[in-house]
Amino acid sequence: MDTIGLDLHKRESQLCILTTEGELVEQRIVTSRDRFTAVLGSRAPARILVEASTESEWVARHLESLGHEVVVADPNFAPMYATRSRRVKTDRRDARTLAEACRLGAFRRAHRASDTQRQVRAELAVRDVLIRTRTRCVAVTKALLRGDGLRLPSGNAEHTERKLAALALPGDLTQSLAPLRAVWAPLAAEITAADDRLAARAHQDPVVARLMTAPSIGPVTAIAFVATLALGVPVAFCMLFAYFYSGGPHPISRTPVGEFFAGGLLGGEIRGETARDQRRDRRGGERHGRDVDQR
Repeated sequence: MDTIGLDLHKRESQLCILTTEGELVEQRIVTSRDRFTAVLGSRAPARILVEASTESEWVARHLESLGHEVVVADPNFAPMYATRSRRVKTDRRDARTLAEACRLGAFRRAHRASDTQRQVRAELAVRDVLIRTRTRCVAVTKALLRGDGLRLPSGNAEHTERKLAALALPGDLTQSLAPLRAVWAPLAAEITAADDRLAARAHQDPVVARLMTAPSIGPVTAIAFVATLALGVPVAFCMLFAYFYSGGPHPISRTPVGEFFAGGLLGGEIRGETARDQRRDRRGGERHGRDVDQR
């Protein structure tokens, strides 16, 4: 089976083909489905190595539809670039390095998200842009108001229009804020629709539903956690619980429930270690005090 290294880029990509007869074929092509089909569609099934990137998933799926075996590799795996020259870096040399790594098996596969995960990540990315846009609009509105000696009461961003309507705005400031006020309603509607879609997905996924039983975890946080890590229920729940037990905005370990959990279920190890540290600190303070008195 031939091995192919594909140095993928947004507009043009570099191919390096190592045939079973030892022949080296190099070619630069446009990064498009039509060109990949024209160049690799008629070739016998080969193993193709490509670095994980923004375009790697759709390229990998298209090449797999042509009958090839595609390996999406982790670009942080240093042994994959062992044969590359450190002096000069070019696309041709990178493609040769990938082809050689593919032939030697010197690569580490990167995680490839499923169709559902890709769709969820896209929805989360769009929602994040909407939230950031609304936040920026509110920030600019508050800054303009402060410039005229007015203040907008604090509160949730979705109530900005109602709070703004209660203020007596000068005519010029009303005109300046008109474009921002015009986009608040559509933004709020799209954000609500995005939240509803994510909430529906969260209740349909057993992993996400299980994570939502943790304190302060809503549908958006849980579904983003699962979509990013792609873990099963036990591992994901344990990782999330560990984060909120020891860290997070409100650590569980600092609550009475956390103390009971530490003492009863963990055999008192956490609390015992804390008590030992406190006694050690007190003994150190006492010795330090005696030293000061002796001086």
